Amino acid sequence: EARRLKPLAVVDTLDRSMERELDLRLEAAAISEMAENTKSDEGFRVPAVDWQRTARNVLTTEWIDGTPIADKAALEAAGISRQAVAKRLMDTYLRQVFEDGFFHADPHPGNVVVMGTPEEPVLGLLDLGLVGHLSGPLRDKALELMVAAVREDFDAVADALYALGRPTRKVDMQVFRNDVSTLGRKYVGRKLGDIQASAIVRDLIWGAVKHGIDMPAD
Repeated sequence: EARRLKPLAVVDTLDRSMERELDLRLEAAAISEMAENTKSDEGFRVPAVDWQRTARNVLTTEWIDGTPIADKAALEAAGISRQAVAKRLMDTYLRQVFEDGFFHADPHPGNVVVMGTPEEPVLGLLDLGLVGHLSGPLRDKALELMVAAVREDFDAVADALYALGRPTRKVDMQVFRNDVSTLGRKYVGRKLGDIQASAIVRDLIWGAVKHGIDMPAD
């Protein structure tokens, strides 16, 4: 059954990702692309690259000083609303994924700092060694999936998954929709804090693969 998840392809993808991360010129290029995409966003910053001091094994950028996003006490002491920070972070990521198709793919708390004022927090995003790309058609399909999930329209979720993937055999869509509906109802009504995003993605992808629908590595 593990073959359904194509472990060799997964390892190959990880191998290419690590190779890219080890060439710091690629990270510098990613920082510059992200800066260009977000130059009109006053609530977001990435550190500027010093190209004169950057090479394959050396990356030099400006220093960005801010409060770690996970430091609740420091944010509260500075009078910064965590709700405002959360909204800004979500707005930023939605734009990266669904408008630019170019996004920071390693968004753990250590890579995000908060600057600016309590009224207008500014997010600093660090470490762009791992970035993701989504083509226009794939972004559209992913957006359809997201909207369907928010509306709890599980038939539409199944249809969006089918459109995202590549069937390897004839799929009984009614059975597939029923399975997706059963899966989706595991999460309906639960608080976000009680749900692991990775678990939802894993369940959806495994559900699709079980029915003979290969999902793209992206």
